[in-house]
Amino acid sequence: SVWHLLWMTTMMITAPRLRNNKNNYNVFLELPGFSDSKSSTLSSNNTNPVKHTAPDITGLSQQGSSREGMTDPSIIVASNSSHHHHNSSNNQHSGSSPSQRQPRFVQDFPWRLWYFCQEHQIGLLLFCIGVWNNAPYVIMLASAKDVSEGGVALVYIANILPGLFVKASGSYWFDKVSYAHRLYAAAVCMGLAFTLVSFFSSHRQHDGITAGGVHWVTLAGELCGIALISAQCSLGEASMLAWAGGKIGDHALTWFASGTGLAGPIGFLYHFVCVEIVGWSLSTTCALAVFLWAAVYWVLTQTCLRKGETCSVNVVPTMDEPSIRIANDGGSCVDTQMIPDVTPESEVTLNEAHQLIQNDDDNALDVGSPPLLHASVLERLKLTLSLWPYMIPLFTVYAAEYACQGGAWTAMGFPVESVSARKAFYTRANWLYQIGVFFSRSSGTLFMISRFMLWVLPSLQVLNLVFFYWTAQMLPAPFWYNPVVTYGTAFWTGLLGGAVYVHGYRRVIADIAPVHREFALSTVSLAESLGVLCADVLGLFLQACLYQVHHLEGAVVQCPV
Repeated sequence: SVWHLLWMTTMMITAPRLRNNKNNYNVFLELPGFSDSKSSTLSSNNTNPVKHTAPDITGLSQQGSSREGMTDPSIIVASNSSHHHHNSSNNQHSGSSPSQRQPRFVQDFPWRLWYFCQEHQIGLLLFCIGVWNNAPYVIMLASAKDVSEGGVALVYIANILPGLFVKASGSYWFDKVSYAHRLYAAAVCMGLAFTLVSFFSSHRQHDGITAGGVHWVTLAGELCGIALISAQCSLGEASMLAWAGGKIGDHALTWFASGTGLAGPIGFLYHFVCVEIVGWSLSTTCALAVFLWAAVYWVLTQTCLRKGETCSVNVVPTMDEPSIRIANDGGSCVDTQMIPDVTPESEVTLNEAHQLIQNDDDNALDVGSPPLLHASVLERLKLTLSLWPYMIPLFTVYAAEYACQGGAWTAMGFPVESVSARKAFYTRANWLYQIGVFFSRSSGTLFMISRFMLWVLPSLQVLNLVFFYWTAQMLPAPFWYNPVVTYGTAFWTGLLGGAVYVHGYRRVIADIAPVHREFALSTVSLAESLGVLCADVLGLFLQACLYQVHHLEGAVVQCPV
């Protein structure tokens, strides 16, 4: 049956984990397609039914996911297996048809889903925070033409400059302000930003865009709101990158990076549904966002900080502490004294904590330097400049991909002379780009690229920019100027950009001393904003030159050549 095939596929994936856990081995044997005569005999002797109740794991992250204090729902299923078999045999004698009995997958799926969410609650919170932190930035980009039809570049600049200032100055004051206060400020900025854009947008609708000074006051108010979104996004991203990667580990960082990758499609989808489908104005769309985005963002960030405050792998344990708390792959807390057999993944994380005490991490940079709390401005600047092997690739890949979006893609279409065709190409290419970013940013747990490949991928991104510009300016159009090649390359552009993002930060975690990881992660993120700013300026001139080649109107600057 279909359910049986689904079970077989699921067990092929989860079998190694189940076999490594003795308590779960009976569950493994009870699944369709797997059997063990000895264990089946032992299981059949147990005919006492066990009440099927949900285990109490309240406060999993604060108190540690104890193997003794928490009941695995999968074990409950195993305890009830003989009872289910006994009832099924009785049902057969009573004449009930097999179609009336639910498949085993239907019975166990809610428990497995619930258990997965509990095991990975911090990771799921980080994923949601990544979406909620970066989606407002994308919403403002999608609303650029609604804010200023002839000055889209103003919206792009307002959406990047404040964030650039936050990331550039953050290395000198982030360690003096707690994560809770930083994220509280980010939530306030998000709520205030949507309120300003909503208020001034509604004011413009009533007064009209030709009302002289009122129009410019309205535009200035909207740009101030967009600037606050930029500051919020940069402050939240730099803080959560440092918190997830520096305090929890690279698996937690991958969860957050995956969420930021999904923020692009979610932001565009939110604007599309509210404006294009429902027909709301920009004012109504932003007013709803105050509650849908800002309030939820505040709840998510504060909940995540509370659950993860005891999960830090960079906390130096003392000799009189009864146990050491470590972070597992899912991002939840585990107490080592409560685990009979520590898994290899946990041993690696625990070894990192001991290496921090002994200061013998051979792969770390500047291990012997003083803590940042007592570092001078010159020492902080020196450490910032030492991060160039990670900042240059990140800057290059962002500059190239955003130059593609703001420059070459604006002058492409089928045919290019049609305004609607150019708009359709730009929209579809950006959707495929965002999907590629999401896929590649979610690859952090699968593999980690080398330092050499970290420089190769941005070089390929530059080749993508050359390809798009060369293709867009050729007359007549070359044979490869078709939707399959251009849209496929746009998806490839997103894959490269997302890969450099997540694996660049993972290389920072692997190469930088634990005492400096949080500083390094938040500082390296400065390269993103620098790359986007340079790409916005470059994109204006690339668009102007391509418009000049095709004799199109609408460029806001003159082509210099």
